[in-house]
Amino acid sequence: MPNNSGVPFIMSCIFFVWGFALVFSMWIIAIIATIGIFACMIHRSFEKDHGRYISVEEIEETENKLRGAK
Repeated sequence: MPNNSGVPFIMSCIFFVWGFALVFSMWIIAIIATIGIFACMIHRSFEKDHGRYISVEEIEETENKLRGAK
């Protein structure tokens, strides 16, 4: 399971600015937003956090508890 990160939210905000700038031909802002998008993608790809491993036993325990099985 991936761990929480704020980078996707930041990227979505930058994508909004990028799209707005492209629609209204604001080329300087579009170029800056493009650089920001690639910077976020590079940052996210080099993160050392590999997430959390969920074992089969933990999944079975959770499923049994939610279903009420014994």
